[in-house]
Amino acid sequence: MTERYSLRKRRQDMCSGVEDEDVFDRALENLLDEHEADGLRIRNKRHRPDTMLPRDETPDADADADAVASTSTESSPTIIIPLDYLPSSCVERIFEMLDSPRDVYNLAFTNKFLLSHVTPEIVIRSAVFENLGKRDARSQLRPPKVISSLMSQVKQKAIHVPSTLRLLRLLNARRCERGVACWGYDLEQQRSARPTCKSSGLSLCHNCIKSCTVIMPRWLTHFARDELRVATYEWNHVFQPSAHIFVGSGHEPSNIGPIINAWHLSRIESTYQTIEDQKNALQKLIVSLYGEEGSQECIEFESKANRLVDIYEQAESDARERVETKRMREYEQWAIKRNSRIDKRIERMKKIVNQVHDMLEGTPMKDVALDCTWTDDSEDCLEFKCTFVRSFTTSILRAPASATQRSIGIAASNIRIRLLTIQSREDFFNFGFLDDCKSALKVSMKKFCVEYFSSPIKVLERTRADSCFLGLLQKKKYLKALVRILRCECIWDTSGPCAVIMSNALVSDDSNNPENHRSLAKSVWCKVATDELPPSFEVTPAKFTRTFNRAVVEYMRIRSAARKYASHSATLAWLDDEPVVPNLFSRQDAIDQAYSPKREKVRLYGSQWGIPPNIADLRPYDLLLNQDFDLLLQVHQHYYRRGRV
Repeated sequence: MTERYSLRKRRQDMCSGVEDEDVFDRALENLLDEHEADGLRIRNKRHRPDTMLPRDETPDADADADAVASTSTESSPTIIIPLDYLPSSCVERIFEMLDSPRDVYNLAFTNKFLLSHVTPEIVIRSAVFENLGKRDARSQLRPPKVISSLMSQVKQKAIHVPSTLRLLRLLNARRCERGVACWGYDLEQQRSARPTCKSSGLSLCHNCIKSCTVIMPRWLTHFARDELRVATYEWNHVFQPSAHIFVGSGHEPSNIGPIINAWHLSRIESTYQTIEDQKNALQKLIVSLYGEEGSQECIEFESKANRLVDIYEQAESDARERVETKRMREYEQWAIKRNSRIDKRIERMKKIVNQVHDMLEGTPMKDVALDCTWTDDSEDCLEFKCTFVRSFTTSILRAPASATQRSIGIAASNIRIRLLTIQSREDFFNFGFLDDCKSALKVSMKKFCVEYFSSPIKVLERTRADSCFLGLLQKKKYLKALVRILRCECIWDTSGPCAVIMSNALVSDDSNNPENHRSLAKSVWCKVATDELPPSFEVTPAKFTRTFNRAVVEYMRIRSAARKYASHSATLAWLDDEPVVPNLFSRQDAIDQAYSPKREKVRLYGSQWGIPPNIADLRPYDLLLNQDFDLLLQVHQHYYRRGRV
């Protein structure tokens, strides 16, 4: 062979870096080294016999031969060994290193010696490993997608098992293989169209697919659609026998492509009328084409198909393992860098916090204001619990490496001013500005605030005391400041301070059934506050009072409706029908839900609960407020059947 060939080096992103890769490379290098050493010994004996010592005069002949070989290597020019002069073991190793069917095709068809070393393992693994980890899901003609669809048809025994070279040609086909019979043949360029389908074992273009397939008739749904051995295109097209014309140079048309085609199925449909007869005829056709179960013909066909499928599944398993190994290695490298970055960030943040702590020495409530939480698994490593401290330190903690002494000093100075302001407003924390108020709302507010906000430390610990609250406190607008910290809490939650204040203002401890009425008052407050005080609105004392007054009116109305519902004749009749062994969730528990009406729609959680369609998507709160007791009772009966609300 006069021409010299060089192998393209494998891409680094395709190598997994695991131990078996290193062993594979070292084995090939050892084979090449041994082959090169043997060649040097032969050439030195042939061209420079005077440099060789007699074997009987040398204690170690092999060592002398190696020495002569090394001497010749240094003195003689480099000799390039032709690829087809290498031993078969080296050639097989070289083929296995190729990760593209195009490379295998170009190298294999160089000469017959290299072509004889191509095996199904080499072809299938090159297709599976091409562009591994970076596959384009949109392209259906990339070798990984083509080999996947082909092996799916081979596994179903729907197409003839392609030979090794046939498989290699299909993976590299760039034109429709019908040649001059192609329906998309270019008369000027004298070439067929590009293929759009290879899954049937044939490389066909779009026009040939339309002309060589027929849409599955309706009858195929009954006896042939579920048969896996019928090869289809896009699920509802069956190939015609004309698809094999002018296809496969040197092959009989019966040896490639689909085994069962539309011609077979049409004759079965025209001969037999019942579905059972058609299915039996199809099974007989399969036996005639594939051979009897256990026959030599059937065994050979299945062994060929199973061998290709096993090779493909093993290659897919190796590819997934290699991709996973690479991703895990990349993730570990990323995690190491990230943890190192977080450690540096935490170290810098700790220095900033220590400096702020030292600058606030002697300031009251310093420890409460600087109380924070550290997290090691996030880049937002530090979070202050106090709202205004968090707002003043965000800019310097976001980029701790760029923080200067001046910026840290400004943040500490702002925190000190706010803490001193809170400490100096003792008249706010005794809530004396609420003493002259006789309204039930403000009396309830004072009772709640004396219990929970009686000291500056409790305000910092419990509420989100933001800059707006501190500004109002500094201006001595105490009522607005109190409404501000109440609004900073969840104003629409039944367990929030506003709901508690509302329930205490409307329900006294000596009233009848105070717990149910407080629960009802909290539900009413959340409903009214959601409508009147959206999150984007600034809550002022006037708006807070107006919302409270509307809630009082609605509470009186809905409380009256709840009492009427409890004494309603249908409600009492349903309660009297309580079973002897009640459920954990009794009927009385269901009726008591009138004091905690849900504002959400009734949803169908499952047909087994038998929810009436007329109560679906209805709100129990609105049903109670409008005194629609019949529908409300059906909702509570639905709760009882479910055993929960």
